[in-house]
Amino acid sequence: MLRLSPIWSARLTLLMILVFAAMPVLAQDSTPVPTAEAEATESAFSLMAASLPISAFLVDLEMGRLEDGGYYLGDINAPITIVEFADWACPHCQNYRADVHTLLEEFVVPGLARFEFRMFPTAGGRLSVVTALIAECTGELIQDIDGNPIGYWLASDLLYELAISGRYFGDDLLPLFTRFMEIDEAALIECANGLEQPQVLIDIQFGVDSGITGTPALMVRYAGQNDGAASFITWEGRTYSSGTPPYEVVASVILEANRAAAEATAEATAEATESP
Repeated sequence: MLRLSPIWSARLTLLMILVFAAMPVLAQDSTPVPTAEAEATESAFSLMAASLPISAFLVDLEMGRLEDGGYYLGDINAPITIVEFADWACPHCQNYRADVHTLLEEFVVPGLARFEFRMFPTAGGRLSVVTALIAECTGELIQDIDGNPIGYWLASDLLYELAISGRYFGDDLLPLFTRFMEIDEAALIECANGLEQPQVLIDIQFGVDSGITGTPALMVRYAGQNDGAASFITWEGRTYSSGTPPYEVVASVILEANRAAAEATAEATAEATESP
């Protein structure tokens, strides 16, 4: 797990707001013209990214944005929501992505859980604020027939691929990204510079307020409990307030939440049947 120092954690929101306010977010004249080397690499990336792992799940999943703009996948009425805080540039987050995809396959697609992703820059620093703007705007530019931000989830997975392959911090990140996503670079830049309240700043504030000190980190929301507020996972007497619990613990928590929800539904049905 990539940790933040206590001072950094306490001041992260203010720092990111100042960074965001001080920079021209994206500028066309700062993006170098791709070289022949970049062209060759881009072709290789296209072959790899054409089958982004998350694309296999998106056709089967409900998706949308929460009241505060947070991105989610899965049944909005699921009894439990798994909330991940991550940074695409964070090596531990990259490693944990396989567990997230397993979680989607085993629990989110069947409707047993919902998945919520929060952007929390750590290893990527300022650049991960910028790539968060890119991901948000990709969700605005690429949507499914129902107007859902499918582009956001594709962008997120592609940013992981670029980070794992060593191109996240390269000068050709934006050209590679826009070519793969088949979106207009100028439109993406215009969107990013026009965001009045970037989602990444909301996510950072949420994470700091919730006690997140590094990435990846997991929290849960239980439907019908504490107004859906997020809390750290507790299982068998242990609270996982740092890092991510073992996958087996996450699975057990999800199954227990579904068992409790089914039991509550059965009790409510029985009471309704017995009522005159």
